[in-house]
Amino acid sequence: MKKYFPLIMLLLCLLPAQTVMGQQHRRGTKARRHVIQRTRNNPKTFKAPTVNKEMVEKEQLLYDEVDEMPEFPGGINALMTWLGENVSYPEESEKKGVQGTVVAMFVVESDGSVSNAEIEKSVDPLLDLEVLELITKMPNWKPGKKDGHPVRVLYHLPVKFQLPAPDPAPADTETGE
Repeated sequence: MKKYFPLIMLLLCLLPAQTVMGQQHRRGTKARRHVIQRTRNNPKTFKAPTVNKEMVEKEQLLYDEVDEMPEFPGGINALMTWLGENVSYPEESEKKGVQGTVVAMFVVESDGSVSNAEIEKSVDPLLDLEVLELITKMPNWKPGKKDGHPVRVLYHLPVKFQLPAPDPAPADTETGE
């Protein structure tokens, strides 16, 4: 069971990733805050800033809602496997007993490369650094699409770090002789 514990925890951590992404889209993200501006006269109405042709041609727009979300090569199961094989618990954090879920956000570019990784929710600087290193080592993704064209997409990824429960001390057994 110990052998499979990290994999099980990784699976439990990544399954909510799609839910977190969906919630982020409904609530709004930093990316959306940059794209949508409130009008001064009526704070309840929104207007999109003007987008010029040059911005579109240079693919500088960043989306958090698209027709087709970016996908890790092989899908979510392949992402979980890849993370399980490449993540390592920093020794110092493990010794201190630091646990928790680090939420990172990054941009999947229109060519599928990953860039601009940041920590959205921090637990410990060493765990944060491990997540950022994982993201920078990721292979290219299948890019997200809007209106049939590949676009830059903001992606949220929670990574849960959990130490295995300590083994209980073996109970003294009496032989009954």
